[in-house]
Amino acid sequence: MASWRVRWKEAGNDKNLTFSISKHMKQGLSEDEAVAAALAEAKAHREELVRQRKLKPPKPVTAKASGSRVRGIHCQANGNFQVQIVNPSTKTRKCGGAFKTLAEAETKAREMAKKFGLQAEGVVVPVERLSELPRFEPLGPEKGVRWRAGEKAWHAQCIVRGQNMHMRCRPKDFTEKEVEKAWKQAVAWKKRQKKMRR
Repeated sequence: MASWRVRWKEAGNDKNLTFSISKHMKQGLSEDEAVAAALAEAKAHREELVRQRKLKPPKPVTAKASGSRVRGIHCQANGNFQVQIVNPSTKTRKCGGAFKTLAEAETKAREMAKKFGLQAEGVVVPVERLSELPRFEPLGPEKGVRWRAGEKAWHAQCIVRGQNMHMRCRPKDFTEKEVEKAWKQAVAWKKRQKKMRR
């Protein structure tokens, strides 16, 4: 959603607050500067929640993290490296043992990943820049339906019986036909909500 989000629980209820990147871009910052500014805001808010005792302080980062990009390796408190991988067919966690060296743990983790038909190495997902995301103007006069670039979807919003309702309609691709089809789905949903409201 092109934003940083802080989440916490308060009196048993989930709370969250988003810090928009586009807000800072509108103030003239570059995209990288806007990302950093929004992150700084989110961190400051989290620190304030810690000060108010609504959140616990972040756990200190251990000096000896596993440092491996191989799936299923965890560093134990005693310095050993434990291998645990979830078998996708049974959804159960399988333990491969504990090893004194990272190389031994990686070898075992790769063997187990191959056995379960999984990719052993961690995959880095590229982050799309906000400026590169497709943007579309509303295709009609319907209020409360707009394109959200960060979600790559038409976002429809309506208040029904005091409750704020949302619907996201994502096109299969960004061809004119698919974008229009998703727009019509969002508008149709909004019209149904208006009928319910009456």
